[in-house]
Amino acid sequence: MSKVASSLLHDTLNVIALARETALARGGPAWWYGVNKYVFYKINECWTWGIRSEWFRDDGGFRVGGFLATLPDGRLRGLPVARSGFDGSFYEITIGPNYRWNKNLVIRPSWRLDWYDGPLNNAGLRPYDDGTKRHQFTWATEVLFTY
Repeated sequence: MSKVASSLLHDTLNVIALARETALARGGPAWWYGVNKYVFYKINECWTWGIRSEWFRDDGGFRVGGFLATLPDGRLRGLPVARSGFDGSFYEITIGPNYRWNKNLVIRPSWRLDWYDGPLNNAGLRPYDDGTKRHQFTWATEVLFTY
């Protein structure tokens, strides 16, 4: 984390990955990579606001989606193959407060928007809302207890 001012912190995370032996229709290795950016503004000892943004690229549509795994009894698990193969860029932005109840407990509600920039997959689907949308909005709350 870098400190810009007494109340403002930021950090950046970069990811690059390669899978050599893949089953891509075009053949060859699969690449995926991305950048995350975190910014926090500390209001006081209890309240901090945070915002996170991410760009993730899945070249060849290998990383995002299904990949059915077979259980020992022969049943399949995971998403069906039609739910994978999204060859494009994924973006997200999340914002929310962090409330530090005490030194061990943080309550963190957040609002998140995800969207996809790329073609439909081979099954003609989009990545969100059962294959019908290129974006989704979610709200969540985390309760973090450290010891």
